[in-house]
Amino acid sequence: MRQEPNHNIIFPINLITYTSTDVLKSEHVFLTAESYIDIASISVVPRTTGGQVYNYLPFSALSDTAKLYNDLRWNIIRPQGFEAVMRARCSQGIQVQEYHGNFCKRIPTDIDLPAIDCDKAIMVSLKHDDKLPDGSEFAFQRALLYTTMYGQRRIRVTTLSLSVTSMLSSLFRVADLDAQFTSMLKQGMHRFLKAPCSYFLWDRIVSFTWSLQLRLAVHPLHFFKSGNKL
Repeated sequence: MRQEPNHNIIFPINLITYTSTDVLKSEHVFLTAESYIDIASISVVPRTTGGQVYNYLPFSALSDTAKLYNDLRWNIIRPQGFEAVMRARCSQGIQVQEYHGNFCKRIPTDIDLPAIDCDKAIMVSLKHDDKLPDGSEFAFQRALLYTTMYGQRRIRVTTLSLSVTSMLSSLFRVADLDAQFTSMLKQGMHRFLKAPCSYFLWDRIVSFTWSLQLRLAVHPLHFFKSGNKL
């Protein structure tokens, strides 16, 4: 009697880098199941090690095999760095409030990334604790220390200087609404996962975010003039 293959498999891909004292591991999980899997529990390890979860639920050997192969191949050959440490800082009057993304945070000012690749993004929330003079220049800087695939230790620094303005017309000429909406959605999901929430409240959150995105896209200036707050 011919036995059918079992496709309820979890493929973990471990990218391991070594230091003199410990092992830094970034774990990527490939879910190829045909039934329910507790993705929220499984994703904790990839989220805290700079990894990623690839979900193919429900997995089909006919239609998903090529996608699984391409994702697995790109996960191995894509440009990436190891043992990375990142810090963001800014001018006086503004401070870093929180980091969002897949990483490990051992000290308040830095984030640790066992592996960092070209598909990863880290969101940094800023807040101002002092009055910002109109027309002044403020600088933001991000420094990333990492090891290349060839074993070279490098540091990459990115600096951005912006002008302070109190005019909404000047603000909306350079504002990135997609980035703002992504930031709001990530912060909302972060709070939602930390606190118990009913299905009704979750439905209200989704409805509000989509409504807000539509209003910002159609009438952004009117939205703020009417006294609404983000």
